[in-house]
Amino acid sequence: MSKNDKVVRNSNYFMIFLAFIIFLLLSFLISNVIVIQLLGTSTFIFGLYLVFTLDNRKKRFETIREKLRIQDSKILRVYELSKQFDDKTKTEIKRRLEDFLMAQLDYTLQDIESSGTKLSELLNYVRNIKPKNSKQKDSLYPMIDTLLEIRDILKSVSHTVKMKMSSYEWFAFLLLFGITIFLVYQETNLVSIYSKIIISLLLSCFTFFVLIIRQLDTLNWQEQKWIWEPLITLFKELDLTPYIPEAVLSQRRLNLKDIKNLDSIRVGRFKHPYPDFSEKTIETIGIQKI
Repeated sequence: MSKNDKVVRNSNYFMIFLAFIIFLLLSFLISNVIVIQLLGTSTFIFGLYLVFTLDNRKKRFETIREKLRIQDSKILRVYELSKQFDDKTKTEIKRRLEDFLMAQLDYTLQDIESSGTKLSELLNYVRNIKPKNSKQKDSLYPMIDTLLEIRDILKSVSHTVKMKMSSYEWFAFLLLFGITIFLVYQETNLVSIYSKIIISLLLSCFTFFVLIIRQLDTLNWQEQKWIWEPLITLFKELDLTPYIPEAVLSQRRLNLKDIKNLDSIRVGRFKHPYPDFSEKTIETIGIQKI
């Protein structure tokens, strides 16, 4: 487990512990004044909503992750097919693949479709290649088909990323959570310390699932493992020094010391606010200097 994942995990543990303390204090402060026969109904509705939302967010998350890894394999296929051409053509295809990959990393996942401009430039370049022999001809058309498939994947990923929970869904979800908390304290006989602890643990578990849904919805769940580590591997397979935008490092979304066999990286630095990438500079630095 990477240091970054440990930080996220420890942050979740802290939130759960804090929630437990709050719910435990509430068990002492809130008295069982009224009895409302709605706890079973509200808990059922909240549980149903919780399971449905968690499953929906997880499927969206897995879909995005799977399609991005398929894209990686197709980028690698284009690179391998380019080896049938002369050095100048091969170098140019590799450079344009690199530009496309770096554009994807410079943009947020919500704006990933904007990197399609670089992909279109690569596609136009490949379409204008004149094959000189049968091997090049047999490689050219599969390369074009693969680039078209990458374009379809990019559009599909962009569409899926934008399918976030709306503010109305979050409001309804958190309102149900709040009602469930209120009714638990109103309808449960919290006389003994054991009952107070059990109820606090139960509500803390609910809080934990809410946090997971939030991280899945924002695509921050295990970001290093499902985004950065596979991309760094892809850069290495393309015989390129891995490229990382500076913000990823400053926000501690990636801990490079946990990545094996990596001596240096290229860091993209930006002088202007996102998404203005003009005057962007790239600096190669050793891992030990980070």
